[in-house]
Amino acid sequence: IIARERLETRVNLHGFLGQALLMTRHYLQYETGNPQKIIDIWQRNIDVLRMEAEPQQGTDTLASLKNAAKAIGMQVHINGQLPANEQIRKLIASMGAETLTNAVRHAGANQLWIDVENTDTVYVIRYTNDGSVPSVPVTEGGGLSTARRKIEAAGGQMKIEVSPRFMLTMTFEREVTKDV
Repeated sequence: IIARERLETRVNLHGFLGQALLMTRHYLQYETGNPQKIIDIWQRNIDVLRMEAEPQQGTDTLASLKNAAKAIGMQVHINGQLPANEQIRKLIASMGAETLTNAVRHAGANQLWIDVENTDTVYVIRYTNDGSVPSVPVTEGGGLSTARRKIEAAGGQMKIEVSPRFMLTMTFEREVTKDV
């Protein structure tokens, strides 16, 4: 339980810091957005790092993902019917935040697509973006490797493809999905 809570805190903090960096970069480049909101987000991150505040819970929803994307000038498109399983929905949002951050940082993307396929036996979730295709193999760093561990802990699989365009795919068998 302690290891799971630490991992969840790391994932949340990674997402919060990524969001703050992207919002700051967007503001500095385009001078659009609310600077006070950006300052508030940075202050919240500093408080969490100082252990003066707990990471916000429930911030990994798809609605907050869309709001974060909008704040940095991106769009998130969700196609297909989302699974009813709340744990899978949380993973979809969490992975959406990771792929959004990476799409902006590494590919210069403006749009992120989350395509959900829901069959009788599996959930398949695919993430693509309109950014440049990676010119070198994608290596899993902190965010992607942490995401893989969470997905596999829930009984899922994660696959990354780079040709003809970057695509990250999560697959969950309906009966195998575990509580994460």
